Amino acid sequence: SEHIEHIVDDSERREASNIAAQAAFFLGMTHEELKNYRKAADSYAYAASLDEYHWASYANLGAILQDHLKESAEALAVYNKALDILTQRTTEPTDPPEYPELVLSQLHYRIGLAITYAEKQKCVRQDNQDEVPCKEMAANSFKLAIELDPNNEEARHMLASVTADATFTRASNTYVTKLFEDYAGNFEHSLVQEL
Repeated sequence: SEHIEHIVDDSERREASNIAAQAAFFLGMTHEELKNYRKAADSYAYAASLDEYHWASYANLGAILQDHLKESAEALAVYNKALDILTQRTTEPTDPPEYPELVLSQLHYRIGLAITYAEKQKCVRQDNQDEVPCKEMAANSFKLAIELDPNNEEARHMLASVTADATFTRASNTYVTKLFEDYAGNFEHSLVQEL
């Protein structure tokens, strides 16, 4: 970073910063694969600091914070930053997704999860700062996720969970199958580690 600051030409400085951001992003992915979650989070945060429009760094950082470091409130903040980058219209995001609706659906789903699982959190509307029930905000995020991707079974399940909607008599077969496959893979992995 300090070497980048010494570059006089603005376009060369931006290019060097973008290259360093991509390198930090890929380093984060490598740390994540190696289960070095704190180092992965640091790398993603560094990438985002170098390139403020690198939405994937924020999204991946949020996933690490939420799934592995159990910091839901912090995850919520970076998910919202990724969402802002992808929905603003003034600057092209770095490496925009090929299917933005699917990415936006996943971000809304993860925002809903972060709201659901963040402890001791007050939920306020962004537009007027009025406090609202957190379950209501989570439900809204899950609804948005489903609108963007009607096949987002996880969001559909969580919406039913937070709203206690009796019209959802049971989880869909797709959701149950995916849940079982995820569990089976993790169960197998834990057995191998114990042996």
